[in-house]
Amino acid sequence: MNFSHLAVAPLYIIVSLIGLGYLIFCWKDKGCLSMLFKIYSVLLISIYFVALYLYITGK
Repeated sequence: MNFSHLAVAPLYIIVSLIGLGYLIFCWKDKGCLSMLFKIYSVLLISIYFVALYLYITGK
């Protein structure tokens, strides 16, 4: 399985949407654990965009 297959994997799409929802609805939360979840969400979304780019370009 290539890295670009994450772009069409249903479970990874759902996890990325949950991460995006967390960033939208919990943006003003403060705390160490909340900051870790925000960093994790940004990481998930950025990995999805890289996989989507690789999927579109065919690499």
